[in-house]
Amino acid sequence: MNKDNFELNGDWSYEIELSAFAGFQERRGPYASISSELPTNGVVTIEFEDDLTDNPDPYVEQLNTLDFIINNQEKIVHVITEKTLQNLQDIRRFNAENEKKFQHIKYDNVKSIMGIAAINIKTASKDYFSYYDIVCGCDWSKSAINFLFHYERIVSLKSNGISRWDALKDNGSYERIWNKPHEIKAPQRYTAPLKYNKLKPSQKFENDSYEHSLIARKLNEKFKKEVESGEIDINGKYKLADITFLELTYWFENNELSEYLLSKKATIRYALHNCVDYAYSEEALALLLKHGADINAYNMFGKTIIYRLVSALLYWLDDQYKLNKNAEFEFSHQDPEIFKQKIYHFIKLGANPYIRNHNGINCFDAMQYASPDGQTQVINFLQDCLKEK
Repeated sequence: MNKDNFELNGDWSYEIELSAFAGFQERRGPYASISSELPTNGVVTIEFEDDLTDNPDPYVEQLNTLDFIINNQEKIVHVITEKTLQNLQDIRRFNAENEKKFQHIKYDNVKSIMGIAAINIKTASKDYFSYYDIVCGCDWSKSAINFLFHYERIVSLKSNGISRWDALKDNGSYERIWNKPHEIKAPQRYTAPLKYNKLKPSQKFENDSYEHSLIARKLNEKFKKEVESGEIDINGKYKLADITFLELTYWFENNELSEYLLSKKATIRYALHNCVDYAYSEEALALLLKHGADINAYNMFGKTIIYRLVSALLYWLDDQYKLNKNAEFEFSHQDPEIFKQKIYHFIKLGANPYIRNHNGINCFDAMQYASPDGQTQVINFLQDCLKEK
C-alpha cells in the first residue's frame, strides 16, 4: 500500500494494517488504555488533522507522510523501541516497583509494555512532509505518551502534551504564527464539501458548537434573530454536552439571553443550579422563580440547591467534615458567611432542608460527618432560618 492506492472517501480517520506494529499491546480504550489481552495484529488508526478550509482532502504533505510511514514502518518502530529503552533507565529509577517490573525488558520485548493508540498526521509540515504524532499507552504511566515525528526523527516526546508548537518550532514558523494578530471570526455553520458530501471533523465541531459560541461571545442579537426565524430551537442543547441553551446562558453570565429564553418559555430543567453555580444574584434567581423554576429542583445528580449549599457551608466551616471521605465538594472556597446568606435567602423563598436527595440524604443527615461543634453551629443556623421563614 502507498498514497497512490490509498482510497480517500471524505473520512479523516482510517484503519490500516502496518505489519511492523504487530505485537504491541492493543490500546484502543479511553486515554490509550488496554482494550484487549491479546497483542495487536498490526491494525493502526491513522488520523489526518484537518482545518476549516474548503479543501475536502488531506494536504499533499500529509499524504506524503502516510506514504513514508507505510514504507518505513520498521524504522519507525525501531526508533520508538530504542527511545523507550533509553527512557526505561529513568522509569526504573522512579520507584522500586518499576525497577522490579521492568528489569527484564530488552529490545525484543518492549512491545509487551506499550501500545499504539493512533497515528495523527498533522497539517504542519517541513520539506514537503507533515509531522505526525504516534500516541501510545504504556504500563508505566496512566497518561498517554506522545511521540512527535518528522520522517523517522523524534522531534519531541511528551506525556499528554500538545505537540503543535514543537512542530512549528522545528519547521521555523513558530515566531511568525505566534506573533500573528489573532483574528476572531464570527461563528458560522458549515456545509459539507460537494466532493464527498461529508463535513470535515473541524467543520462538524464548529456546527455543533455554533449556538454555544453565540452565547459565550454574547452575540445576542444574532441568537435572537435565529430563534425568531426558526433556525435555533429555544429548547436546543449544546451537542457536545448535555446542557441546554438556557443553562449555557448562566455558564457565561449572559443575563440578557437568560431573560430572553425565559420569556420564550424555554424549559428550565437544571438552570436554577447553573444560575447558583455561575451567575448567582437575587435578581437572576427571582426571574427564574417568576418563570416557574422549582426552588427544590434536583440537579442531574439528584441533589437540591439547599443541600448543596449546606454541604458547602459544612465543607468550608468544619475541618472534620472536609477530611471525611463521604464529604461532598460542591462549591469552591467562599467565606462561610456568603453560604449562610444564600441558605437564608433560599429557605425564605421556600427551599426545604428536609427534602431528601435521590440517594436518600438530606441536609441534616449530611451533618453526621462534621464535628460536634460544626453540627451544632449549622443545625442552629438552619433552625433559625426556618423560624424566620
